[in-house]
Amino acid sequence: MSLADQELAIRIISEYRESPGLNLTREQAMRFCGVDEGVCRTLFQRLSAEGHLRMNRHGRYVVAGGEP
Repeated sequence: MSLADQELAIRIISEYRESPGLNLTREQAMRFCGVDEGVCRTLFQRLSAEGHLRMNRHGRYVVAGGEP
């Protein structure tokens, strides 16, 4: 992972911690991060695998361990 990707990952985690109700679809996450779909998918899958985020049953990324 590049330094820019690491910095973006830290920013995303910070945003979710500061706004616990934040829930984004992949399309919203792409706009929020200013990245294309491939980068977004890879980054959010990594954050999910690391236990920071998860995709809820509505297809939205939310804080892992938070509301459904």
